[in-house]
Amino acid sequence: MTGLEADVDPDILVKQLSDYQKDCILLDVREEDEYAQGHIPGAVNIPLSGLHNRIKELKKDKSVLAICLTGRRAKVAAKILSEQGFNVKIMAGGMNSWKGAVEKKS
Repeated sequence: MTGLEADVDPDILVKQLSDYQKDCILLDVREEDEYAQGHIPGAVNIPLSGLHNRIKELKKDKSVLAICLTGRRAKVAAKILSEQGFNVKIMAGGMNSWKGAVEKKS
């Protein structure tokens, strides 16, 4: 699959979050209610269910790091984005593996 890079270890992401925030779009593809309960700081929420309709909101000049709860939806999102010419990475294990800070949307 062109444009799809290896999974990113969440422990490495925690340590290098500011670098990833500069170089990547952190794309949380969970539903809005899941995102509101806690997401990685700076992550953009475009649910997988609406990705096709909102794909133009993403810029191809940055890599995309797809995030979901377990990694399954992120893999689907990565396939969709990769087919559209994006360079995509997936956070291994999803939010279930995230040990860093989270933001909550009230």
